Order: sequence, then structure tokens, then C-alpha cells
Amino acid sequence: MPQDSLSIHCKNLEPLASYGINHFIQKFGIQFTFNEESKINVIYGTNPKDTSGFNIYISEGEAPTYRYLKNIESGMRSLLEKIMIFEKNSENSVFVDNKWNEDPYVVLDGDGIRVGFDVFNEVGRILTGSLEHFWRMEGDKHELAKVPVVDYYEKILFGSLSFASRKLNVPLNYKPFWPDGKKFAVCLTHDVDEIRKTYQYLTQAVRGLKDRKLSETMYQLRSLFTDKILGRNPYWTFEEIMKLEEKLGVRSTFYFLKETAKVDIFKPSTWHHYARRYDFKEPEVAGIIRKLSSNGWEVGLHGSYESYQDKEKLKYEKKELEDVLGKRVSGIRQHHLNLKIPETWEYQEEAGFGYDTSLGFKGGKGIGFRWGTCFPFHPFNNGRMMSILEIPVTIMDISVTPDRNGWQRCLEIINTVEEYGGVLTLLWHHTVFNEKEYPGMRELYEKVVSTCREKNGWITNASSIAKWWLKRELDGGGVEFVKSRT
Repeated sequence: MPQDSLSIHCKNLEPLASYGINHFIQKFGIQFTFNEESKINVIYGTNPKDTSGFNIYISEGEAPTYRYLKNIESGMRSLLEKIMIFEKNSENSVFVDNKWNEDPYVVLDGDGIRVGFDVFNEVGRILTGSLEHFWRMEGDKHELAKVPVVDYYEKILFGSLSFASRKLNVPLNYKPFWPDGKKFAVCLTHDVDEIRKTYQYLTQAVRGLKDRKLSETMYQLRSLFTDKILGRNPYWTFEEIMKLEEKLGVRSTFYFLKETAKVDIFKPSTWHHYARRYDFKEPEVAGIIRKLSSNGWEVGLHGSYESYQDKEKLKYEKKELEDVLGKRVSGIRQHHLNLKIPETWEYQEEAGFGYDTSLGFKGGKGIGFRWGTCFPFHPFNNGRMMSILEIPVTIMDISVTPDRNGWQRCLEIINTVEEYGGVLTLLWHHTVFNEKEYPGMRELYEKVVSTCREKNGWITNASSIAKWWLKRELDGGGVEFVKSRT
């Protein structure tokens, strides 16, 4: 579509709505002009009388998530029902009929379309953390976690533009999400918390007793002595991961930790800080860091437990890792997925990181889409879109079980990401690739990767995802535009 064939008309934009518009434009790579008469006009918050052509009217005001989710259970059920109806009716057309008397999403109205909710404002709100309120509420939140709400909303608007382009018989230019015709992306990552097994011999033996699994308790006690006598390290799994990923034809990202958090012997909750202390400059650690990097794996920083609120600590840890690695570190994930929003992203920017991948559900608290999207995005703060790129975490190993139920939960999320063309970010700690310690977790990882390959996913590390997405955002950017069928 020629540049003057598509424009957005708006007035007195609130910051969040402006952010929502910019996010939509960057995500799809659509070329708009502003406040000029075009063949297709997106009209938001204004009603110009002199526009001709096909108009898409976006309602301005409170968006559906706020109305439907005031009660987390009944509200989410109502939203999901509407989304399901939209999906069923959108195979050949983006439109549903007017049977939703209270709140039709999209209605064909003469020579135009009316979208019955504020897409831009809602996208802006969700991508600045509005869903955090709902994660703190009581009640079943698992259904909400399965829904990339931002991507649903933007799909509705993109579908409206596609309808208009077909109706007017003009092409709609947009950028492919991923290279080489891949349907979606898979971001493979590993957090390197412990490199040595220590207190886990005791805690896992006690857990075996609690679960009435005497064989597990005996295994932990036997391995405590045999590992020490034979010099074995069950948590040193790097070579195993490299062999597996070499077989799968993929490369992942390893985030290495420099923990300095205080340990209180009278507070068992702090013991793990001691067990996770290792130095990048230890010969064995430095050796594996350089080996991974030289063979095509990415090495990033796993920001220490307190670093999310300490920019000087972030800078120090980044430099320490770079000194060992011998090159710049561009990526980070905060330990425990700790984030102080938006300050942590500001500190990461100032420290010189290009991307972060800390936004996700902490271990055991579910899988899915914490901020309603399966796409990379730039956080918004103080009226600006930040330079750092956030790649959300989708599935963490500790949140799924290596059985049929765990696989079905993973497959459901895989199918959703595939449907919307986003990125599936896996967080598999390097320790779980020891089959004796974590039976089934290696197999589950391999099954997810193989399934995504069969579905034509682009499987790579976090740095490659970030580089592609940032390059894609640039005008031209070496990415060819895709033309819709007319």
C-alpha cells in the first residue's frame, strides 16, 4: 500500500494511547501517515468530517479488560467467551454480528468499521503493568495467564485493516515477524544458579521422607558420599546440554550469576544464596563460559538477587562477566525474575544492556503471558518508549511437571504462540538436565523443541531474537515488506 493510502487521525493523545499506537505500528511494521486523507483512515478520538475512503473508528475510553476483570473469575470468563466467539467468527472475516448488545467488538457500519473498545489505550495500560493488580488478587488466575490479551486486541485491529485492504483492492504492507517464513520464534535460555550441589542433598532427602519416597531419600544420602569420594558434580551439566542442542541443531543462552546476597544461618530461606556463590574467574567456570561462547552459544548475565534495585551492582557484575568473556554482554535476566518496574529496566539501560528477559511468572506460579503478550516489546516510562527490549518468559521448568499433564500445558501455550506468531521463551535451569536428579525434564525440553521445529518455529537464543527484532524495527532495516493478498 502506498504510504499515503493509510493514515491515523487522532487528537490530544494520552501518553498510554500514544504508546499503544506506536507499539502497534512497530509490531506489525505498518507504514502510516498522520492526519492526512487516505484511502484507509484509522480514526481515534476524533471525527473528521473531510475524510473519504474507508474509515476504521476506534472507540476512546475504558477498555474491556477493566470492565470484565473487576471480578477475576466471572469477569475473565466473560472476556474469554467473547474472545472465543470472535475467534470462531474470524476465520474468513474479522466481524461478529451485533448480538453483543452491550459491547460488540467489531461491527461493519456502512463504508467503515467500528471497533467497540479502546485498543490503543488498553494496549498501553497492559504493557505498563495493569495486569499486575489481577495477579495479586485471590481466585483462579490460570485462565487469564493463557490469554495474550494484547495480541488478541491488536489482531482485531490488524484484521480490520486487512478487511479494508481487500475491500478496496489495495495491498497492505507489513513486515514478517520472523525470518525465512518462520511462523513463530522459540527463545531457548538456561539460568546458571548453582554449579555445585550442596545443601540440596539434605533438602531433597528430607523431601523424600515427607513424600514417603524412601528410595529418593536413600539415593540422596548415598550420592552425598559417592559424589564427594569420586569427585562428581551432578550440577555440572553444560557438556550434556551442548551435546543435546547440537543434536537438535539449536543454540541457547546461558545466564551466569555472581551472587553476593547476605546469608543468615538462622534463616533457611537465605541458604541458597551461599550455595549459588561462584566466581566467573574460577578456572573451570571461566573455561566453560569461553567454550560456550566460542561454539555459538550466548552468554548473558544472571543479575544477582539484589541487583534489580542497584544499578551500580548491575554495572559491576556486567563488567566482571565481560572481562572473562572477552566481549560485550548484551543480555540479562534478573535472578528470581526480580523486577522493580520501571526502575530495573532503567538501570539495565544505563548499564548498557540491549535486552532483558525477566518478565514472567516465578517458579510454581504458572506459565503463560504475565503482561498479556507473546512478543518482544519496549517498556514505557516517563512518556518515552525505552530502548531496552523485553523478551517475556513463557514457560519455566519448575512450573511444569514432566508428565502428560505438564506436556499438555506446554502444548497449549505452544499452540497459542504459534497462532499469534509470537515468541515462546523457555527457561530451563541447567541443573535439570541431570536425569537422575530431575527425571523427565530433559525429555520434556527436547519434546518442546522438536514439536516447535515441526510447527516451523525459528528456534534460537535470546540475543538472536533481540537482534532480529531491533533490526526489523528500523526503517528498511534489511527486512522486506510482505504484501497481503487482495
